[in-house]
Amino acid sequence: MSEPLNFDPPDQPVKLPSRRKLGLRLAVQQNATIDKDGVPKPAIFVTQAFTDQSGFQAGIRDADLILQIDGIAVDDLRGNLPDLLEAFSSFIRTHEIGEVIVLQIKRGEELFDLKVKM
Repeated sequence: MSEPLNFDPPDQPVKLPSRRKLGLRLAVQQNATIDKDGVPKPAIFVTQAFTDQSGFQAGIRDADLILQIDGIAVDDLRGNLPDLLEAFSSFIRTHEIGEVIVLQIKRGEELFDLKVKM
C-alpha cells in the first residue's frame, strides 16, 4: 500500500487541449458521500489519471473522488440522463475553450478545489 500523497493544488488553472477532455478513466462510486440530510450520494471515481494528459497536470490523481464541478454536485448533473458518467462528460463538453472549471476533489480525508482551464 502506498503512502498518501502530499499535494498542493496549483494556484493557476492548467490548460486542457481543445478536445475538452481531462485524460481520465472514470467510474461511479455509489454512496461516496453523505449530504446534509443524511442521504448517500455518488461521486465520480478516478480509476486512472493519465500522466501525459491535462487532468493529471491539473493535479487529479488515481483514486481521487470528484464531488462537484463548478459548485454543482455531480449527482445533480444527471438531469434526464440515467448514466452519471455520461452526464459528467456532457457537462464538461458544454464549456468553451478558455473557460475555467472548478472541480471539488476528495483525496483520502482531504477536500480541495482544482481549477482547470478548458
